[in-house]
Amino acid sequence: MQNHMDTAHDRMKFNNTHDYHHDHPHQPDVKLILCSLVENFTCSMELKDEDDEWMMMKKLKETMNITKNKKKKGFLMNFHFVQEIVPKPKSTYIPELIYISYNHSCILLKVYDMNRLYNEASMKDVIQVFDLYTREFKTTIDFSISENDSIEFALQENYDGHNNDAIIMHSTSKHVYKCDLRTMLLQSGNEFKFMENYVWKSESCFLSPRRITILNSTNQCYICDSNYSLVVLNLHFGTFIQRIDLGSQLSSFSHIDFVDSSTMVLCDDHGVSIYNRKDDSWVKMKTINNGHRYHSILCDSISHHIIISNQLAAGYIQIFTSSGELVKTFQAMLNEDFITPRAMCINYLTGELLICDSSSQRVVFFQ
Repeated sequence: MQNHMDTAHDRMKFNNTHDYHHDHPHQPDVKLILCSLVENFTCSMELKDEDDEWMMMKKLKETMNITKNKKKKGFLMNFHFVQEIVPKPKSTYIPELIYISYNHSCILLKVYDMNRLYNEASMKDVIQVFDLYTREFKTTIDFSISENDSIEFALQENYDGHNNDAIIMHSTSKHVYKCDLRTMLLQSGNEFKFMENYVWKSESCFLSPRRITILNSTNQCYICDSNYSLVVLNLHFGTFIQRIDLGSQLSSFSHIDFVDSSTMVLCDDHGVSIYNRKDDSWVKMKTINNGHRYHSILCDSISHHIIISNQLAAGYIQIFTSSGELVKTFQAMLNEDFITPRAMCINYLTGELLICDSSSQRVVFFQ
């Protein structure tokens, strides 16, 4: 009986609505927009010419993001294989650098042409874009650089306060550029002229810039230069702040990351060094050197662990505390997990560790 009454009641409500529209034929049409709160740059491309709809969706997402409780998950160190993604085409490209844009729901994977390993003519670096949730390949960001040229970049989250991310990047010039990621995604399929289409362009204060790392807590980016020094830029304007000369303390730079605003980790040919900030300078506190050649470092912002990949020892990952004490060593199974781990990142939504494996030409996910 109750079900019958509910059905009749629902039918009555429907009929009332139908009669209202029938009796008021001159009422203006109402446009109903159904949008996902998960950013999808394909959707952005479809709406780019409909500014009102795009701004409505953007404002709604900003409001929801403010109130939504996003609990970050650090890497649990279980090293359970989850899945993999492969550059397109796998026969050509090797993954080298990886970041996650949560605001734009994508994985950014920098790849280079494997012919470069043999000093042969090679294609230029590109960034391949994968969906953060489905892990499907979406598009390629191509840059207006010459053949054989490489790029380096880092990701700045929410750079404008409206949940838009930016890319801090450089190629062969002595300048560093900040570019809007959404603009890059909308222009994917065409060469992105980053030397013309940028938020800011730094001064020519580099000899040969290398790896870039963002330190959001101080609104700064740190760039490794070729003369064993670090150049610090302001993230808002790209202005030069200081050059940190480390002299003979390091032979060369491979990677840089921060545990927090007062603890810096540098990776060179001979080991990994942990520095603490003392006023305006950095003092080396400890060097981790087990006779291996380390390739990449990653600081887990949740656990404050330092994760190090070994370039020469096959499938070798070490995890240390922020003070340099060994926590765990993981030796991968050859041909099953990874062989030559390079750059890494953590998906803080899932707690997964993403590792670029140059030998098998793929990115592996561990939890």
